[in-house]
Amino acid sequence: MPISPNQGSTGGGFAATLTGTGLTGATMVRFGSKPATITASSPTSVSVVAPSGPAWSMPR
Repeated sequence: MPISPNQGSTGGGFAATLTGTGLTGATMVRFGSKPATITASSPTSVSVVAPSGPAWSMPR
């Protein structure tokens, strides 16, 4: 599932958007073991505020 941006810092607090299908009713997004705060969702995307934690990146 694509995520934008595809990397983040340890401080968290930045917006990220996951895109895909079947996302209606999404109730949880985690970065590792930490939950993100969902700010919006639709059938094809979920927008979140990332939590603080280890720096991360998604493979391209």
